[in-house]
Amino acid sequence: MRHATKAKNSDDLVTMLDICDTLDINSPPLSAEHIKIIENNIKKKEEGINRLKNSDPWVYGNAVDMDDTKALEVIEKRVLNLYKKNK
Repeated sequence: MRHATKAKNSDDLVTMLDICDTLDINSPPLSAEHIKIIENNIKKKEEGINRLKNSDPWVYGNAVDMDDTKALEVIEKRVLNLYKKNK
């Protein structure tokens, strides 16, 4: 119930539809407004993914799998971008 309430309060239609499907509840046909809400949900998820991919732990974690030269380039680029951003 909390999951559904949270989805409703955050306008997360995809989760609401998933809950309906899980509970075998018939969901209404999707209208143009529903499609727009779903597109906004997807956009928010993509923005969240991009924020994570730009975080220091993500950059460092992916740099570990690279050879030393490439990893150093990635970390240097990250440091320079942060410096420019905070200047």
